[in-house]
Amino acid sequence: MSFSFSGALEGPGEEWGASGSGQDRSGGGSGIPPDAQKILDTLGAHIAVVERSGRIAAVNRAWSRFADENAGLPEHTGVGTNYLDVCRRVEGRDVEDAGKSLAGLLAILDGSRPEFHLEYPCHSPTERRWFLLHASPVSGSPGWAVTAHLTITERRLAEEVVRRSVDELARSNEEHRRLAAQLEVIARSRKRAYEEVEAAYQQLKAAQSQLVQAEKRASLGQLVAGIAHEINNPLSFVTNNIHLLRREFKGLAELVAFYQAADETLAEHRPDLLAHLEEVKHRIELGFVVESLDGLMDRTGRGLMRIHSIVASLRNFARLDEADLKEVDLNEGIRATAGIVVGKVTDRGVELQLELAPLPPLPCYPGPINQVVLNLLTNAIDACPRGGKVVVRTCPFGNGVQIHVVDDGQGIGPEIRDRIFDPFFTTKPAGQGTGLGLSISHGIVESHGGRLEVESTPGKGSHFTVWLPRSSPPLQQHPG
Repeated sequence: MSFSFSGALEGPGEEWGASGSGQDRSGGGSGIPPDAQKILDTLGAHIAVVERSGRIAAVNRAWSRFADENAGLPEHTGVGTNYLDVCRRVEGRDVEDAGKSLAGLLAILDGSRPEFHLEYPCHSPTERRWFLLHASPVSGSPGWAVTAHLTITERRLAEEVVRRSVDELARSNEEHRRLAAQLEVIARSRKRAYEEVEAAYQQLKAAQSQLVQAEKRASLGQLVAGIAHEINNPLSFVTNNIHLLRREFKGLAELVAFYQAADETLAEHRPDLLAHLEEVKHRIELGFVVESLDGLMDRTGRGLMRIHSIVASLRNFARLDEADLKEVDLNEGIRATAGIVVGKVTDRGVELQLELAPLPPLPCYPGPINQVVLNLLTNAIDACPRGGKVVVRTCPFGNGVQIHVVDDGQGIGPEIRDRIFDPFFTTKPAGQGTGLGLSISHGIVESHGGRLEVESTPGKGSHFTVWLPRSSPPLQQHPG
């Protein structure tokens, strides 16, 4: 880009450097053609025309006005001043910009550069200012240059505002990042704390369920011991009395037969006594008594045996004499447990069916396993409507056994299926369930190294499966 006054230099004999009187600081003179001076004076930039030697040949009014208002500044130079010398004499903080200006202007004057730009500060005592120096050669006049100083203060101030805003934004972003990092640390800490509280809560619930389980087992042991003690003594002497009555009744029946053989003799010799005997026989229904008393004692004996079986089932269920790990036939415990719930089955009008396949002996704690079966049976019976059916099935599998408890009751909805093994969770009405049966059962099965699973369809019933391995459960996990 070059500077040209071609439109103002059309007259003959007018060219750069023509002789004439010097030009003062406020413009005018014969340094350049008059028309060219008029053009320069209309421009708002501070403009100076510099000849090959560096001498200022012309300035415009904006240059002169700025020089008048800012004495001592580099622009305070008029026509005839050597612009290059001014740049060389600059000292202090402006030396670097002055050196760049000098080098750029020399390059324009010797034709090695087509143009030169430089932004530089020029602050006054009252305000901060910046300018853009643009230097270019004069078209058609080799060795001449035009320098234009444009004020860019508003742009630079705006840039400073933007820069401060950017810096402030960067600091704000950094603060936000720091706060975000702190919040993340707090969030992680809160999550860990929540997980620890949740774990502690689950441990507490498990401990509570184990305490309740231990209390129930202790109460059950005391109850069974009391029942066994209170029933066995009268049961023993009642059973003995029945045996004695049966033996004595045979003699009495034989005696009655002999008395009846004497009816003809009494009729002949004591008809009054015979009439009295006939009245008594009719009143006591002697024939019926003789015929039915033996069957009555048989039924009484069977009832006593039933009482004995119930007591034995209670003892077998609680396993008061089997607190240690031992190998047992699980079918035996299941039969005993089924005997415990016969009354509940009858009251509910439910059919209970046992399908027990032969099982290998299994090392376990018999009492807790019986408790698992009881809990599953009780829940299955409660879930069935009148006329429903509960099936308990056993079978060997791999290196262990399976216990299946299947009912055709109301089933379990998918929305609560994952919660049924949680301690204290129950769907039964208040007062009808503690919510510990399945939780305790789950813990007992796991302590034996097994697992308790459920399949259920709402409205069609549930199928609980207990998987127990033959490997012995660890002693420290004794569930009792």
